[in-house]
Parts: sequence; C-alpha cells; structure tokens
Amino acid sequence: MSPPASSRDGLLHDPGRKPKKTKAAKKTQVSYQVKEENPNQENPVSRRLAATRFRLAATVNTQNESKQALNDLAQWLKEDDHPAEDDSGYAVTPTFQQLQTLFAHAHDARSLLAITGSWGIGKTQAAQYYAAKNPRTHTRPGAVRIQFDRTDCKPVAALEKIRDALNANPGSHRRGNVMKAIGKALRLGDFLILEECQRLGEALDVICSLHDDFDVGIAMIGNPELTTAVWGKRTAFGALASRANR
Repeated sequence: MSPPASSRDGLLHDPGRKPKKTKAAKKTQVSYQVKEENPNQENPVSRRLAATRFRLAATVNTQNESKQALNDLAQWLKEDDHPAEDDSGYAVTPTFQQLQTLFAHAHDARSLLAITGSWGIGKTQAAQYYAAKNPRTHTRPGAVRIQFDRTDCKPVAALEKIRDALNANPGSHRRGNVMKAIGKALRLGDFLILEECQRLGEALDVICSLHDDFDVGIAMIGNPELTTAVWGKRTAFGALASRANR
C-alpha cells in the first residue's frame, strides 16, 4: 500500500478522500416542527407535548414574520394543552342538559337565541361548559363566552368587550371600526355566548346588528330584567325582540 501523496502546502493528502464542497448562500428560512414526545419523559416540555400529534412548518423571510410565527406556535401549544372538558365538575340537571341542546342548535343554525331565567338555575355553568367543550382556538372556530358588567352599557363598550374576547385587532374606538374588527375576526362556525345581557341597557341593540351583519350564532343570557327590556310593553328593542328565539 503506497503512502498518501503530499500536497503542495506540505500537508498530507489522501487521494481517496473527496474534497469538501463549499456551501452556497441560501435564502433565509426558518422552520418550526413539533412532534410527539415520549410521555414517560420527565422534561416538562415533553409532558406538555406528550399527547400532541401536531406539525407546524413555517417559512419566513423577515424578522417580523419570524416573531409572528413564534407567537402563533406558542398560541397553538397553549390551546392544545387543554384537556377535553367533561361534566364531572358540573351539576348535570335537566335544565343544564336542556341548555346544552339549545346552545348546540343555535350554534349549528347560526340563530339568535335568548335565554332568561332567575338566579341560581345554572345558566352560567351551562354556558361555561358549552364554551369549554366547544372552544374557539387559533386554528378553528368555536364558542366564545363573554360576560358583561355595568360598564358595558354603551354600544362601543359592549362591542369592544366582544372584540377583545375574539383577540381582534384593537384599532380605533369608533363604533364602525370596532364592528369591522369583529367581522374580520369572526369565522364561519363561531358562536357568541353573551351573559348578563340585562346590564347592556342601550347597548342591547348591537346584538341584533352583530347577528344581521355577520350571520353568526348568538346566545343572549340574562335574568328576568332582560325579558322586560326586550319584550316589555315599553321596549325600545323591537327589532331584537322579533329576531330572538326564546
């Protein structure tokens, strides 16, 4: 066997060894991939992703897009980490079951539903359960539960609370712009569950506008004061009263 030949610079050169290729400059590309991990591993990140069969690939060309991709990835992981909701922590009464049926029908039919009743019958628990079982996420439509308070009695305030619950772009505080932001955020298959609607006062009118403009399913929930406000003899919400199913 002959010894390796000497190179020009005095270093040994193996004629059987292939020369290294120079890497060509590549376009900036960032990829993210999340795969299923071993559920027996103790690493907290592994436990977080143990039951996940999810793959994300994002190609970005600018720093801003890269940051957005990272934010999206974090949101998807957060959503996927929630276990499926069960009814073990709820009082499954006949009223609870009936409300689940009503929510599901309004959600599927994209109808406007009004639910009124006295305190303590389980309206809030039923709404919480339906929203948790049918969540709206970053990647799919679903139910969003919004609970109003006395500060939401003006139309813009009520719309802004809905906009924020949808994680829509804030934009300006003008009513028309807030409506546009909500319309842009809503997707086919979304469902709005609006609680404590008796506190809306004059802002009740925006519910009818949301349903008319965006054809989205809406459930209005309130106590007997809501019945008086919408269907009472002196009501100022005739359009809403004629559209809402109760």
